[in-house]
Amino acid sequence: CAHAILGQSLFVVADTLADERCRDNPFATAPGGVRFYAGMPLHLDGVALGTLAVMDTQPRDLGPAQRQALIGLARVAVELLRSRRRVRALHEERTRLHDLARASGDWMWELDAQLRYRWISGQFEPVTGIPPEALLGREVEDALLLDAGGMPLGGGERLLGLLRQRLPFSRVVTAKHTPRGRLLVSRSALPVVDEAGHFRGWRGTARDLTARIDAQSSAAQHDERLRKLSSQIPGLIFQYIRHPDGRGEFPFVSRGVEAVFGVSADEVARDPTHAFEIVHPQDRQRVFAGIERSAVELALWHDEYRVIRRDGRHRWLETRAAPERLPDGATLWHAFSADVTERKQTEAALR
Repeated sequence: CAHAILGQSLFVVADTLADERCRDNPFATAPGGVRFYAGMPLHLDGVALGTLAVMDTQPRDLGPAQRQALIGLARVAVELLRSRRRVRALHEERTRLHDLARASGDWMWELDAQLRYRWISGQFEPVTGIPPEALLGREVEDALLLDAGGMPLGGGERLLGLLRQRLPFSRVVTAKHTPRGRLLVSRSALPVVDEAGHFRGWRGTARDLTARIDAQSSAAQHDERLRKLSSQIPGLIFQYIRHPDGRGEFPFVSRGVEAVFGVSADEVARDPTHAFEIVHPQDRQRVFAGIERSAVELALWHDEYRVIRRDGRHRWLETRAAPERLPDGATLWHAFSADVTERKQTEAALR
């Protein structure tokens, strides 16, 4: 075989003891050893992997038909090796997809052409509490399509109607009732067709979004309550961030900003400098120095200062802002501002 694998064609030794390349080989000189050898090298993608060989304990030769048969069998062996490598690659790819799905908490599923479950991956049961076998052969549930907040879409579209269109889709949300309660599930899928182009079913993935959507809904409700409460406050509450690169941002500004500062909330959100450019020139240096000191010391900033609104009116504002350091090094202030012009005028009159 060491000689055969170096060539490109059939290697035949009719009598090993009469061939100078093989007569000293222990396999040939041993009692009952190899006296005849024929080997065809096996090449896969330019690499010699081995040989397909036939041997006998008696000298002999191969006829033309036998030689062609051995060469043909070698081709078959190479194709089997190629197929085995392809199957291994497919198995590795499938294992990789299963591992990724398990890591992400997703499960995978298949439907036949009648939209009945044909296969569901094992991750389905830990999430839903339903054994996959309980759904095999049953038609997929006809659930309403939901928006990103878990509410029904306006058109009343349903999952079965979407599947019957036989078009790929992604991140379609539906509700699924399980022993563990109502789950909000995001599905993505592709239609399966055979070589003739005939529809054979669906393959897809699913992900439990219940916790995420509930958290988003809770946050939205919290924000709405905050907006309603802040709208009743005779002043302004806001959050202001100064990033490490010096860039400013107002993550939250209550509706009272226009009454207090004379600048709309949209303008402040687009360009935070609008909230500072109205500070009276004689107070600006003190105000900015106080903000800087608050950022360095993480101390409460409290000041009363004058502003010149866009309508030309001069007003007095009082602001209290409590800072905190964020993980990225930014500074976030939680603040309240109120118009104290009348109090300042009263104090001046008393003086």
